[in-house]
Amino acid sequence: MSPDLPGRLVLYHKKLTIQAKVEEDLLPRNLGRAVEYTWSMQSWFVQILLPLSILGIMTGACSAQESNNPLPQIVESAQAAVAEQIDQVDGSPDQEQAVKELSIEEIELTLQAGDGSDQQPVACDDQNGLIVRTSYSGFLSGEAIPVLIFLPPCYDPFLRVYPVIFLLHGKPQDERHWLLLDVQSAVAQGINNGDWPPTVLVMPYQPEPLFSQTSGGPGSLEQEILSGLIPFILDRYAVSGESQRWAIGGISRGGVWALEIGLRHPEYFGSVGVLSPALNVNYAGQSYDPFQIVHRAAQLPDKIFLGAGDRDSARAMTLEFADSLEEEGVEHRYIEVEGSHESATWIQMIPQMFSYLASDW
Repeated sequence: MSPDLPGRLVLYHKKLTIQAKVEEDLLPRNLGRAVEYTWSMQSWFVQILLPLSILGIMTGACSAQESNNPLPQIVESAQAAVAEQIDQVDGSPDQEQAVKELSIEEIELTLQAGDGSDQQPVACDDQNGLIVRTSYSGFLSGEAIPVLIFLPPCYDPFLRVYPVIFLLHGKPQDERHWLLLDVQSAVAQGINNGDWPPTVLVMPYQPEPLFSQTSGGPGSLEQEILSGLIPFILDRYAVSGESQRWAIGGISRGGVWALEIGLRHPEYFGSVGVLSPALNVNYAGQSYDPFQIVHRAAQLPDKIFLGAGDRDSARAMTLEFADSLEEEGVEHRYIEVEGSHESATWIQMIPQMFSYLASDW
């Protein structure tokens, strides 16, 4: 295979997307800091010929380095690309989706230097994106857990990888909560206006009793999301493997969970955004209390967005948490809008939250 970049290998089979991040000091400068691979091929090729091909590529690329340098660990996350074509949901997130079987497809291996920001989008007329209703097998219960996925306009898993935001609903809502706030329209409009890049949204149902009766750690909603939901998303959607392009957000009780999970796992989530987090009724132990995590953690997400209404029951504690972030020197933004602990308040803040979270994507 030609050593020129990008290289292209055409096969015919199912598609597989792998994003790899390669440390800059192990590659020549002209390759950049990140290398992204998109390919698909038969299992025998993946198991036998592909490793040899990658070995040859990496050996050639690293010829300018010292011979005793180890090969970099190039695969950070593996995602099987979506093998479904799903119709748009017209206002009803629980509408059944039409799934079509794909015929033999052109499969390609693309090796491209850079962080993916210079990839050219494919021209299309889509301005709304798609809502996909699906489910995954719960890590703790084994039962099917519903999840809604927003795929941005012109989503193409074979040309790029996308930032991703996990959005947790409030109580007693379900996975449709964010759609009821019309988040998909706000995000699609921001993408079409160039305010932020095309982004995948993940809106899971948070099952009981994990949602209300656990606080974090093993056996909690935290473990369910990390060990169940995230592997499911990585396996099926073309999302970035870089924590800087991952965020987690939540409303009310879901906002508390977003803080707990995001603060404890900056290796996953580079940013956190919460609207009216119910810290005023949160009774977690010290290991899972956002206030305690901020003071004790060796590392935190790069930035945190906080919002509340001026008559919001969560306002006082949200403002107090913003003060704690200020004391610890954590990058954050706090906004306050007119309203109480209600949908109208959160709808006002969604565009500002997304603009802040995606400002460096």
